[in-house]
Amino acid sequence: MDGNEEYVITPRILPRHVGQISLADSRSLAVRILESFSPYKELNDANDEQGIEKVLGRLLTEWYVIGASLLAVAGLNATIFGLSPDSLFTVGSLAQRCIALGSISSGIGIVADAWLLVLYSGANAEKFESLARDVYGTYFFFCLTCRVPTLCMFLASCSLTVFLLTVAWSAWPTAVLVMSFVAGTLFSLQYLVFGFHRMINLLIWIAKSSFRSLARVTRRGPSFPEPQIAEADSSSPSRPPPIRVSCEVACPAPEVAAPSVAHSPVGRRMPSPSNNESTNTNT
Repeated sequence: MDGNEEYVITPRILPRHVGQISLADSRSLAVRILESFSPYKELNDANDEQGIEKVLGRLLTEWYVIGASLLAVAGLNATIFGLSPDSLFTVGSLAQRCIALGSISSGIGIVADAWLLVLYSGANAEKFESLARDVYGTYFFFCLTCRVPTLCMFLASCSLTVFLLTVAWSAWPTAVLVMSFVAGTLFSLQYLVFGFHRMINLLIWIAKSSFRSLARVTRRGPSFPEPQIAEADSSSPSRPPPIRVSCEVACPAPEVAAPSVAHSPVGRRMPSPSNNESTNTNT
């Protein structure tokens, strides 16, 4: 290295998301599902041995607990296999299938748990990292297999639960229904409360909307439809307009009647009463 050359080391300051699109959102759906039930994200984000050892310690604790639980479930299934047909409770076909499924799940879970404990129980961070990476250099397939004992434990527990409920149903169906209803209600209580709350809000909103609509209609008053004038059809024959005749041209002027002269029946002119009165006065 020459004395005239200078090297500057700067931290990485590039943004992790461009605009409104984050780089973390470009992951596939399979990776997101894997991260939801496995330590895939923690292993990828672990940049030092301390982070890897933390994930390894948590997995080892889980495998020890799951292994003990699987041994207990397997012991119960083996005990149930030894029940005689003349036992106190009747075991039907459904109960037998549940016991078979539980036995298979517990057996596979015990083998998988023992295999994982043999591989990783005495490994350090470096060894664990080299063993956990697959042929593609990722933790994808390890995160799939590390949860196999837990999945087998879940199946074995569900099978044993269904077996117990089926056998108890033949003895006391009411108790099975009541206890199952209480347990289901407690586990789903938050969703029930949320559903009732949304339903009440919906009813209140409908009532308010109806009241506002009724008040608006009452304030406006009844509305009557406006009369519509039918337009004359162009295809129908049109009437001729009425003819207005002026009285000055068509109507003749009224004539003044002449004073009527009284005639005698014989045709002689009769004197008017005024002439007779004047004659009598002169006399």
